[in-house]
Amino acid sequence: MPINRRAFLSRMGLAGAGVATLAACNDSGSSGAAPATENVPDVLTYRATGRLQVSDAGRNLSFTVEDSNFPGDTAPLDAQFDIAVHGLMVDSMFWRHRVGERDYLMQWLRVPAEKAALTVDGQWLNSFGFQLTLSDGAFALSWSGQGALPNGFAGQDDLSEQPFQQGVAAGDPGANSLILWTRLASAQQVDWEVARTPDFAQLVAAGKTVVRSEADYTVKVVATGLEPDQTYYYRFQTASGAYSLVGRARTLPEASAQVEGLTFAVVSCASYPHGYFIGYRNIARRDEIDFVIHLGDYIYEYTEAQYGNDAVVAQGRTYASDNQVEIVTLQDYRARYRRYREDPDLQMLHARFAFITTWDDHETTDNSFDPDGRGAGGGAVNHSPATEGEWEIRKATGVRVYNEWMPIADIADPFDPQIHRSFVFGRLLELMMLDTRIGGRHQQPDIVHEDYHDANRRLLSPLQEAWLLERLGKAKGTRTWKVLGQQVMMAPFQGPPLLAEQPSSPPSGPVSPEWVNVLNTDGWDGYAASRQTLWDAIENLQIDNVVVLTGDIHTSWAMELQQPVLVNAAVLNTNPGIEPLVELQGPTYGVEFVTPSITSPGLEAVVPFETGITALEETLKLYNPHIHYSNLSERGYVVLEVTPTHCRASWYHLRDVTDSENDGEVLAARYRVRNGENSLQADPLS
Repeated sequence: MPINRRAFLSRMGLAGAGVATLAACNDSGSSGAAPATENVPDVLTYRATGRLQVSDAGRNLSFTVEDSNFPGDTAPLDAQFDIAVHGLMVDSMFWRHRVGERDYLMQWLRVPAEKAALTVDGQWLNSFGFQLTLSDGAFALSWSGQGALPNGFAGQDDLSEQPFQQGVAAGDPGANSLILWTRLASAQQVDWEVARTPDFAQLVAAGKTVVRSEADYTVKVVATGLEPDQTYYYRFQTASGAYSLVGRARTLPEASAQVEGLTFAVVSCASYPHGYFIGYRNIARRDEIDFVIHLGDYIYEYTEAQYGNDAVVAQGRTYASDNQVEIVTLQDYRARYRRYREDPDLQMLHARFAFITTWDDHETTDNSFDPDGRGAGGGAVNHSPATEGEWEIRKATGVRVYNEWMPIADIADPFDPQIHRSFVFGRLLELMMLDTRIGGRHQQPDIVHEDYHDANRRLLSPLQEAWLLERLGKAKGTRTWKVLGQQVMMAPFQGPPLLAEQPSSPPSGPVSPEWVNVLNTDGWDGYAASRQTLWDAIENLQIDNVVVLTGDIHTSWAMELQQPVLVNAAVLNTNPGIEPLVELQGPTYGVEFVTPSITSPGLEAVVPFETGITALEETLKLYNPHIHYSNLSERGYVVLEVTPTHCRASWYHLRDVTDSENDGEVLAARYRVRNGENSLQADPLS
């Protein structure tokens, strides 16, 4: 509410008061006579102090006001404010405040931002201009400003009226640049700033840009002139003075730098009506993360009735009332992203780390494919041209909106999108992000009736395949690790042959393709010739230390990239219960780490009993000895640590994504590959 200075001074008993009293209000420190009311400066300072109680390991704060000169209900005497701390990090703190049916984030930045103990104690600033000091069970809250004092304790009642309702994001980092993103609700000019510290005392880059309706009022700018391997803070501001959340992002090291270690969070597959984004929340709380790698299925196209958890939907976690449809049109896709980006956990994660992303299929629609990359002959399992129009239009629409909403370098042509690109992290690693969905992929084969070894069936376009092989060749000898970020499982994944589909006379020796029951032709198994082209290049060029990161399949895996061959199928015909003879043939080309989904269901949806899941996991290992670890039923994420000596993946599984208040997780598995080796070793869970 606007402050009437004369009325405020009168209410506080300060009109005509001596300077000592006025100084207490204004912190002016002056010892002269009090000015007349008409000459009161525009800037006033309010202050409240009292007791602070911290509980639940810093997750809840209770403020009891003992002394205050704030007007209204901002911080009245004897009031108590109970605050839910959504995230506490060394340089920032997030409060969660509910207005109506939505949770909003209030962000506090620690000043100074140097590494500190993980405690609420310290000095904090928020975007409304409040300063908060917490120490030894006491607090002091102050605000200095002109005009309108923000409403509610520390301004929290104004969160729902802020113009930046979808938060901020950074992505596609370079050694000297970052792509910065936000969104507003209308066309206007917006300022952006980049600084070394969260108080923005020293700007290193700044500019203005115009928000336009053509891009759904999203803003994407490239901040350049930054220094390599540095953490920066960024924010946006409207002409009226409203600030966005403050984002935090790191630039890449110089290409020639000797990097001692980096830590990545690896995520995929977040179905909004299947659960809460607790995995995103827990990653955001990790100060050791340097970058987030998102491997796709950032959104889903279905209605919650088609694809959702009834118990979660009953809690009110639904798409917007005007978006409870399978998304097809431009407006549909944009509304779906808006809902996702209003989620406080996803907002907090984007504000904390720069993202490196690729899409999977659900950013367009389920099991999409596009052989020539331009729509001709393309389609999707979940697309009906008769009722949903041309596939080419739907694909281009999904790509256009992805480009609008993600902090990614602009995609020039949504009808022929090229998203493959690489990121160089000094001499430590090169990350090559692939598109195995709509950039030249043929339709997956029917394993019973089609040959998955068909050399004409491609997973990657010729352009992307040539680019990948060139990047791998250049990385040899210059980067210790060659990391591929992509969507679908690369390692072979097979089960016992389907006896009903086998010829009456089994062959002797190695089993021919029609005898092997490939379980997942959506992955590289359905495109064996494409996989072998890549593997042959790795072998022929003697490229070592290849690590593949995979999403898509909603489950957890640690595997070596080697071909298992069934060598005694005749035994299965006569004694199906006898363990088959499976051996690994040929070289090992690298390792693969598969991250579980954030919320999307795994095989527990079709194998509901834990004993059945465990039995299935063990059975799969009999036919796939290159699989060292699998979990088919838990949601979570992977933390990837990369050093010159090893690359280690840790799987964190969440206790219950259907309960928004249960952010418990467990370290479920940890595997490493050493420099120069292509074999996995289990690490202790400690």
